[in-house]
Amino acid sequence: MSVHVFCDESKANGFWLAAVPVKTGELAGLRSTVSALRLPRQRRLHFANESDGRRRKIISALAAARVRAVVYEATGYRNEKEARDAVIGQLTDDVVAMGASCLTLERDDSAVMSDKQIIIDRLDKVGSRHSLRYEHRRAHEECLLSVPDAVIWAWAKGGRWRNAVGSLVTEVVAV
Repeated sequence: MSVHVFCDESKANGFWLAAVPVKTGELAGLRSTVSALRLPRQRRLHFANESDGRRRKIISALAAARVRAVVYEATGYRNEKEARDAVIGQLTDDVVAMGASCLTLERDDSAVMSDKQIIIDRLDKVGSRHSLRYEHRRAHEECLLSVPDAVIWAWAKGGRWRNAVGSLVTEVVAV
């Protein structure tokens, strides 16, 4: 079964990125779960703007939906661009290795061109340029970007929030 991978980053205390793989057959169900969590007139879930009670409710719903995430940690770089570039390269290699068919990154206009070039270079290196579709989308355009947003916000925040999402994180990759 094909897999789609959804990613979002945090720039708190280094550069962190959560990658959430979702099987194609589970996309509709998870979209329904995430959409049901939005409040009336709420365009998207954005973990940084939610109350602590809502955060706990969202994390519980994601755990019930059996969401899993890989966290990429790049905290030892001189600047954010170097860290992001290293993470995008490793992420691309990992997504290809898992046989994913689609990679969706939350859009950061300042990074789109660089991300695309890194992804293309990595795909060309392994002869997989046409096997992976990749895109940058805004969170209100793809509700499943709320999932890695929640995971990475909590993970980067640390303490009780990291503990709250700990069961969702299957691996931490130091880049």
